[in-house]
Amino acid sequence: MIPPKLSTSTPNYDFTTTPSNQPRLHGFPLFFQQLSGLLKKNFLLSLRNRRATFLQLASSIFFVFLIFSVDQALNSRRKVTSAFRNVYNPEAELVPAIRACETGYYIKTPCFDFIWSAGNDSGTITKAQTIVENIMSKNPGRTITPDKVYPTLIFMVRLFICSQNCNINESSQLNHN
Repeated sequence: MIPPKLSTSTPNYDFTTTPSNQPRLHGFPLFFQQLSGLLKKNFLLSLRNRRATFLQLASSIFFVFLIFSVDQALNSRRKVTSAFRNVYNPEAELVPAIRACETGYYIKTPCFDFIWSAGNDSGTITKAQTIVENIMSKNPGRTITPDKVYPTLIFMVRLFICSQNCNINESSQLNHN
């Protein structure tokens, strides 16, 4: 049996018109036609399943209300703190004292109330020494004796205030317990 001969020419299709010889839509009219068709379809589907439609609408309203409530709570909290408003006449706050290192548990000797370091030039050392002397003499509740202060020489000005206990071991390194 001999197979039928197939035509090698392609058929001439006209893509500019529809099968009913109406011109095809392009641009905004096509977009409007598709949008209106999808909206009608969505409306018909929402009429079929009213419970799902109600849950979609109610959940969105609920979450908008939740976001609004959280925003109001945060705004009321921010009004209390001074971080988010200008304070023109602030009240003075007492600076807490540097505690003695002997007040902590498991104290290793020697213990120092604070450790400071200054740069290698004499101007920086003099300024840092003045600051340290003021801290030692004006510590609220008690003065800090010079044997409880550990000066070190490093290239940058540093002031370590130890709220717990700071210990220096034999190799002159800072240990926190």
